[in-house]
Parts: sequence; C-alpha cells; structure tokens
Amino acid sequence: MANHIPFVNSDSDCEILRSYFRDSEIVRVPLNLHGATWPRLPRSMGRWVDPAIDGLHDLIRARESGRPRWRKSRNEVWQRWLGRFVDVVAISDPHFVESPGKRTVHSFVREILKECAKKKPRWISVPQLPHVEGTDRNQINRMMADATASWSSDSTFRGKLVLPVILTHQDQLKTKAARTARIRAAASSFRRARAHGIWIVDCSLDDSTGSRVLRNSRFPNLLTLHQEFLTALPDAEIVVGGPYWAINLVMWARGLIRFPAVSLGTGYKHFLSGGFPRQPTARLAIPPIRQRVKVGQDLRRWLDIAVTVDALDNRVRHELSSIRNHLRELSDPFRAQRQVADFYKRWLDRLASVPPAGRGMALYQDLSAAYVLGRMLSELPRGEGTARHRGRVAEAFMLSCL
Repeated sequence: MANHIPFVNSDSDCEILRSYFRDSEIVRVPLNLHGATWPRLPRSMGRWVDPAIDGLHDLIRARESGRPRWRKSRNEVWQRWLGRFVDVVAISDPHFVESPGKRTVHSFVREILKECAKKKPRWISVPQLPHVEGTDRNQINRMMADATASWSSDSTFRGKLVLPVILTHQDQLKTKAARTARIRAAASSFRRARAHGIWIVDCSLDDSTGSRVLRNSRFPNLLTLHQEFLTALPDAEIVVGGPYWAINLVMWARGLIRFPAVSLGTGYKHFLSGGFPRQPTARLAIPPIRQRVKVGQDLRRWLDIAVTVDALDNRVRHELSSIRNHLRELSDPFRAQRQVADFYKRWLDRLASVPPAGRGMALYQDLSAAYVLGRMLSELPRGEGTARHRGRVAEAFMLSCL
C-alpha cells in the first residue's frame, strides 16, 4: 500500500482516484462532499473525513474588515450545509471567536463529529480554525480540541484523530518567533484533543510558480517549520504535509513527513472549504521538466520548437512529441486532469521504490535532470509568469532536497 494520501474534493476527483490511485491506503474526504460521490469511493481505502469547517476563516476575515456583504465571501450552499450544525452567523462573529461560548462550541463539535463518524472513517480531523497572525483564535481552537476529546471518550469511534494546522500567510513561518507561536498553539490543541497525528499545510503557498522567493525563503521556512514540529511533537504517529506540487515530495523524501498529501490532477494546493465552483483551466504535465503548463496555442508553438532541440535524447523527444500530437484532445480539462494525474502517480511510484534512506538523493537527482533539461529549452509561454524561466521550477525543489 502507498503512503501518499489523495485529497478528493469532487466527483471527477473520485474518478481519477479509482483510475490512478487504487493502491492508496487512506483518502481524505471533506464531510460536505456531494452525497452521490460517497458511494463511488473505493471500499478498499480507509477514509479520513474532514469536518470541512476551515472556510469559516474567510467569513471571519470578511466580518473583521467590516464588509457589509461578508456572507458573499463563501459559497451559500456550503453555509446552508454548515448551518445544520451551528449558527453560522454566531460562530463567524469575530467577537465570539475571540471569546467563545463553551456550550455553543461543544455542541457544534459534537454534532459535526457525530456526522463524520457516520461515514465509518479510519481518521477524523479535529475541528480547528486556520491560523492567523495573532492569538485571537487560540482559545476557540483549544475549546474545540477539548470538545473533540470529550466526544471521542463518549463515542464508539475507535479510529485516529488528526489535528489540522492550516497556515494562511507566509509571515506565520518567516521567523523563529512566528513559527514557535504557531507550534505552541498547535501542540496545545494536539494534546487537549488527545490526537494521534498532525496535518500541516500552508494554504497561501503555490509552490510551482518558480519564484525566487520560494527558493530563498518560503521553502526553507516551511522545511524548518516541519523540523521544529517533529521536535515539539515526537509522539505524533501521523504526520501529513500538503497538498502541494512537489515540496510535499521533498519533505517526504527527507523524512519530515510520513504521508505526502496529493491532489488529483488539478489544484496542487489546499483550498479552504466553502469555495465557489470554478471552471477548471486545462493544464498539462510536461514530464521531462516536472512542470504543469496551461494548454493553448502558445504551448503548441513552444512544443514545436522544443522537439527540434538537437541535444534532446530520444525518450525526451518522444514525450514532448506525444504531448504535441495529442494537444487538441488534451485541451479538454478532464482529459488534461487525467494526463497530469497519470504523470504524478508514476512520479510518486518511482520515488516510493527507493529505500527511505536514499529518497532525498534520488529526488535531488531527478530534479537536477529536469533542471538541466529545462536550461536546454526555450522559455515557456509568458502566461506561465515566473514559472516560464528555464528550469527554475525544478531548481527550487532540487536545492531543497539535501
């Protein structure tokens, strides 16, 4: 069984899961997943059910800013669903968040965890609000952790509890003091909830942009945060990181996490619950350079030039030619999702085949080859932003491997 944990968020994700990730041991599913999708989840996989309350972050932020139409910051369908368990207006009030009422919080937590348990999960996420710069949410998060422990002791659920640590801004990792504040808050909730594991993700991080800031500060800060969490919580038997595009693989290869969280052909970052439906943009994996690129005429022109580079070996030329020859059908977003998922799963499998002690070096060599090849090719289309620069995406991950 594989160590990676796919994150299912939609019906199309479920189809990708069944097609490419059949060996997954655990799959994470939000509690508000469409009812018709639940029966399509493979029975062989353990379920990690998340209560899907982290979207409260945006409602609270909108009210703090005084926006008169603050409820428009989250999907109304999700808000109505959450309203089955709690008064959404009350629990998203910044004053309540700072000074929460115990009866309201405990009732909310018990009701939503009882609903999670009906899905017969192997793991359940401890209800927690995402972290912010100050301490305003520490008390309500501790209270929800206490309520989780109380529910767990009274219920028939005998699975594992996983504490989410959802970061929302890069400044929360920027300095030792900022990281320590987050770790202390999370460690308190971890112990109060009597959790078995921890899931850490920075939802503000898009790790595939090729930005110099990623290489110089954001990646080092994230890796340091994970190292410090391992020191602070040595008894955490479950440690999950991501989803991201590749920094989750770097952390796994370096032994900083036990389970890399992975997306299923789209996204490759964590989106807070209650978001608005979006028309997906077709993106394809370019396997030799370990990147995703938007589908369009600019990509066709780039591929036309790339396949003529003399220095390419036959395998790479064949991969690029195959993408160029099938570009019309791959412009369909779902077909593009399948192509990316297929590449990503094969990449995971190759890394998993290496003994743990050698994974960091193996991934370094893999990304080094991608970087060298990227330097041989022309810049990607301008629509890729800083990721268009030759080899820069692979370079940032490569330098984080060792």
